[in-house]
Amino acid sequence: GSNKNIDTIMIREKEIELLDKCLNQLSRLNYNKDFDLIDIDFPGSNAIWKLISGKRFKIRHFFCNANGNQYVIGPSGELHKCWWSIGNNTESIGDVVNGIDQKKDNYWKERTLAKMGKCLDCKYAFLCAGACSYKALLATGNIYEPLCPKYDSIVKMLIKFKYRDEGDVFNIL
Repeated sequence: GSNKNIDTIMIREKEIELLDKCLNQLSRLNYNKDFDLIDIDFPGSNAIWKLISGKRFKIRHFFCNANGNQYVIGPSGELHKCWWSIGNNTESIGDVVNGIDQKKDNYWKERTLAKMGKCLDCKYAFLCAGACSYKALLATGNIYEPLCPKYDSIVKMLIKFKYRDEGDVFNIL
């Protein structure tokens, strides 16, 4: 419903704020931009950070292992595709006694870019792959509805951080 969508928008805004705070804190610590041990892994940022840092990153056709062969066992033995869904037994795909409901399992496994029409024309499609399936489910009721991070904002923040000592990089963007 619309309340779920508003909550999701608020969560996305909080994620952007948190990323900004993280980058500001790293700047205050005199983080050396060539220090290879750091990975920035906020929703939507990991692949972009790796790309601008010259690191290898995955081009993805699905968001995470919940859309693959990941299974999470809940405290009562229920099986889930996503660890975020633990405690939401309506999203259980089976249990350790009776096994996996193959139809529910396939519903998650088949969430790929090829099945998400809105993603096919997006310039960030292979970095994002529709974002988090479970958060999309909560926001829209459908894991096949992409839940897009604010990539334009994230790209600018990460580039500004990465090249903060080299003047106004936004003149070249």
